[in-house]
Amino acid sequence: MSPPAPLHRLLQRQLARASRGTADGAPDYGALLALISDSYEEHDKERRLSDRSTRLMEEELRAANQESRRQAKAHLQAILNTVGEGIVIADPNGAIVSVNPALLSIFGYERDEVIGKNIDLLIPWRGSRGRRSAA
Repeated sequence: MSPPAPLHRLLQRQLARASRGTADGAPDYGALLALISDSYEEHDKERRLSDRSTRLMEEELRAANQESRRQAKAHLQAILNTVGEGIVIADPNGAIVSVNPALLSIFGYERDEVIGKNIDLLIPWRGSRGRRSAA
């Protein structure tokens, strides 16, 4: 039979505390269970604090990320609004997501008339060879 594995240091201390004051040096199992239960309670308290701390950090990071995105979007829009050439930004499917005032002036549209529409509204293609029609 192999020797028992060494006990965790905390359990060794708890056994020693539970054995104090007994005539035969045997652990008082009621006291030992109370010490172990207190240890579990302390561990649970630390875990709850750690979980709360993690949630707070996550919320702060999420808020900082949203603010960073808002600032980047405002910065991009400020640049687009001051450029003299017409600029259109479309998603991978060709849906228009942003235009600048110069583009609206060139094509004579209002912003709400083009946002969400396909870019073909502004750049109509004819034939299958990819040639644009003269506008």
